[in-house]
Amino acid sequence: MRKKILFTLSGFVAVCIIIGAISISKKPIINNQISSTPPEQIAMEVKVPDCGEQGNTEACFPISNGVATQEADIQLAWSRMSKYSSNRPLAYAKPRTVPRTRPTSSTGTTSTGTTGTTSTTGSTGTTSTTDSTPTTGTTTTTTTTSSATKKQWGAFLPNSAASDVASLEATVGAPLNIRAVFVGWGSGAGDFPSWLTSTLQSGNKTLMIYWEPAANGDTGTIYQPNYNYDSINSGAWDSYIISFAKSVKNYGGQVIMIPFDEMNGDWYPWSGTNNNNSPAKHNVAYQRLHDLFAAQGVTNVKWGWAPNNDSWPNTAANDLTMYYPGDAYVDYVGVDGFNFNNPWLSFTQVFGTALGKLARYNKPIYIFSMASAEANDGGTKKAAWITDAFSQIAKNPNIAGWVWFNENKEQNWLLNSNTNVLNAFSTIVKSYK
Repeated sequence: MRKKILFTLSGFVAVCIIIGAISISKKPIINNQISSTPPEQIAMEVKVPDCGEQGNTEACFPISNGVATQEADIQLAWSRMSKYSSNRPLAYAKPRTVPRTRPTSSTGTTSTGTTGTTSTTGSTGTTSTTDSTPTTGTTTTTTTTSSATKKQWGAFLPNSAASDVASLEATVGAPLNIRAVFVGWGSGAGDFPSWLTSTLQSGNKTLMIYWEPAANGDTGTIYQPNYNYDSINSGAWDSYIISFAKSVKNYGGQVIMIPFDEMNGDWYPWSGTNNNNSPAKHNVAYQRLHDLFAAQGVTNVKWGWAPNNDSWPNTAANDLTMYYPGDAYVDYVGVDGFNFNNPWLSFTQVFGTALGKLARYNKPIYIFSMASAEANDGGTKKAAWITDAFSQIAKNPNIAGWVWFNENKEQNWLLNSNTNVLNAFSTIVKSYK
């Protein structure tokens, strides 16, 4: 009898549990309950997998307590999407804009020097805002940089063909000033992009190099201690750096070197929060590269500095200003940023805060990488975004130029993704003289 009663009671409890589980599973999620969580708290709760161990793109996106629709999660995921590309070429073009010194006012007044108290191009000399080349020496400035005609422009081209520059210029209807390449470190990937140089030099265009310490150009594998700042600062990479410097010198054309781009993010092996790195170690490594080039007598190079518009993690210790190597080492300060359309962000929303921080350095500012996604409306919003962005750039005397990231990748960033988009883009660059 006792066993029968116990059996009956246990059966009754099991039924109750099942009914309760069904009830809970059917309980709707109330929107205002989810949205009541502060975004900053959500961002702090994001769990970041070890992409180096996972080895695939999908593993490198954040998941925050199962709430996949939270804005902070979406923004972080989109910000990382462009950083993890298993199909990334070892060296591929990504042009950038390159005028020299920036005026302290709209009248175009500049001064020379390396302290950055007014306009300067760093330790290699002073040039004009109308000069799109990074050659050394002194020229004069008599122009107003608030005019769109004084801005330089470039574009990233993913196909790694020297003929791509001419193709893009034919599409846009105007010549660009700069084409850049990504160059990794290690066997093969770290070679100087000589395949491109003859075309650029004959066209008086600037070669801009994103110089990224990652094994064979593999920027998606985070854990790479042999490529961290400690390894660079120890001198382990000096022979490679010197060899590359000699290649730049032998080339003789206009070159902008941008080592450690987007170092204030957390998606690269050289990120300040990865691989036992830190902002202080970054600054020493940047200075080392600069000094090794100078020791080889390289005079045809300028040094660019390109943090991301947002820092990840977004802390005071990881703020982009913590990664500034110093006025004597940087010729052009810049920033990378994108409108991912998740949510839709204006040019000012993407770049406003970062540009305010860059202004303190009294250096020429470049939007070193920028683009907008489509909004599935026939290009209307993207065309308007481009028009507004270039209007904001034209009005800002601190901005010397910009570079468009021209690839259909995580989003359709192409400048000709739609007729409306191409028309808006072409109208702007055709106004440049």
